[in-house]
Amino acid sequence: AYLLLVAALCHAVWVSMSHGGGLVQVSAWIVGLSVVLQALIGIATLLTAQGAIPIGLGLLHQGGGAIVMGLAVWHLHTLWRLGRA
Repeated sequence: AYLLLVAALCHAVWVSMSHGGGLVQVSAWIVGLSVVLQALIGIATLLTAQGAIPIGLGLLHQGGGAIVMGLAVWHLHTLWRLGRA
């Protein structure tokens, strides 16, 4: 999880430096920040677990993972469109 966090933030920085701006940069930072939020939810879930994972935080973490995946697909689509332009 921490490797993915570092990779997502490094990717957002790289996109910002190489593509300058536009929707690709915005989508890269949205993905990077959503991974940060997902990591914080995961850490909170583990810290509050006392013998069992709290169902609310566990579901929030699972739903957050689905949202991060959707945002990553959207970002990939913006990168793909940039390559075809």
